[in-house]
Amino acid sequence: MAKMTNKQTSIQWEEFTKEISESTSVDIDESYDPQQKRMQILEADPEEWFRYYFPKFTIPEPVFFDIRTI
Repeated sequence: MAKMTNKQTSIQWEEFTKEISESTSVDIDESYDPQQKRMQILEADPEEWFRYYFPKFTIPEPVFFDIRTI
């Protein structure tokens, strides 16, 4: 694989961040209390947090040795 230039790396990064941004939604009408409750629940479970915030990047359930590394 050829080494990428700074410009190519920048373009690839911009495409990647755009894809992430387009794949996630933000509920601007969510009030503070429900938002805090959701965040507290999700932050207690890293896998669920990832599934919620990055649905397009979620893969099948991790195997036991993946869970131990979190």
